[in-house]
Amino acid sequence: MAKVTITSKQKAKINRAVKALNEVRQEVANENPNNDINWYLEDCENLNFMEDSPHDDENNAREDRVIHLVNLHNASGGGW
Repeated sequence: MAKVTITSKQKAKINRAVKALNEVRQEVANENPNNDINWYLEDCENLNFMEDSPHDDENNAREDRVIHLVNLHNASGGGW
């Protein structure tokens, strides 16, 4: 368990932000039923809002599929 704690207010703020991200993804998915709309977090803090897979069949990046890019500070998409 982590040593750092956060308040209930901070947890609620995080939950609202994530809920908003989920809602906009669902809205865009509903408007574009032929595309797999998803989020892809890179190892460099880039949170990409994507149309379809972030990689092709040879595991090459598909940056042409980025709909919108935001920077999520101190975030990494690395495996555990």
